[in-house]
Amino acid sequence: MQGATIAEVIGHCVCLVLTVIGSIMVGVTINDLEVDGTADNSILFTFACGCLMSFMLLINAGRAFPAFLPITVALGYFWFPRAITYCDAWRSQLEGDHQGRSKSDLQVLVAGCILSLAGTFLGIIFECLFPKETRRPAVKLLEGFGVLASLVSFAGAICLWVNNDKSFAYFSEYQRICIQGALATIFSLDSILFPDPDLVIVGLFMCTYTACEAVYLGIPFRSTDNKDLENSQIGLMVHAAGLALMLIVATFSFPKRT
Repeated sequence: MQGATIAEVIGHCVCLVLTVIGSIMVGVTINDLEVDGTADNSILFTFACGCLMSFMLLINAGRAFPAFLPITVALGYFWFPRAITYCDAWRSQLEGDHQGRSKSDLQVLVAGCILSLAGTFLGIIFECLFPKETRRPAVKLLEGFGVLASLVSFAGAICLWVNNDKSFAYFSEYQRICIQGALATIFSLDSILFPDPDLVIVGLFMCTYTACEAVYLGIPFRSTDNKDLENSQIGLMVHAAGLALMLIVATFSFPKRT
């Protein structure tokens, strides 16, 4: 926590508490509940990764440990898509057929999942907003292009998220790419607005990987009678374009070797 402000440490502590409480609620309530054939041990592991991510954000609040940054981002890439998938599945069971599960148990699972997601998401926001000693002065022109690229990326992600339907063959893949793309956009924009060499490298990796996956699923686009599917594929390509723009801007923001 070296180099971190007291406010940032307190904020990350609150986030960690929220994440742990939510994970405990899920852990004690799971009772062999399965989601799409996934064993409850895998669910517990996923929430343990969420807690570990929140803990590492607290320990590395001032970015005194540069190696923790890519580990934290990797945990986030694993944690968020799966946690949101679990939450969505439990919410669907709660609103429809409980599939033999107790309504109160499902309510606790959804509430615990939302708490954990809120804790980890707020932790990322705190990580991006609070100043760091490793940051360099930003280039105003790149800041403008970075904001523009993020708007394009988020516009595509919103289009994809709104039109994505569970009947689609690639519903889970679309959902995962949407979440991972949002994370890539947030961290990359942070690396542009508040330049940090370590964060730039992580942002470049995230944007490249996620943009490739978005193009891979979106490029077979064909006009169909299913407008939701068509709009989802369009959203994928717009999302990929935004990530590609972000990749270019982040590349120019990376410091040259001296």
